[in-house]
Amino acid sequence: MRGDRYTIVAGFKVYVGDESGEPVNRLNEDQLLDWLRVRGFSETEARRIVKRVEKNGSTRISLP
Repeated sequence: MRGDRYTIVAGFKVYVGDESGEPVNRLNEDQLLDWLRVRGFSETEARRIVKRVEKNGSTRISLP
């Protein structure tokens, strides 16, 4: 799981790799924060990722 890459887009849809195919998850903000925390991100890092998605419409992450 470490190093896996995901793309998170507006509406908190999570895709493995890039935005192709169906999203693996469709979450609300709290669920996304929990999803990120379970995968090794700190609370602060998870909140920064959510803010980037809200500001830019999408972001790409690699699991720590």
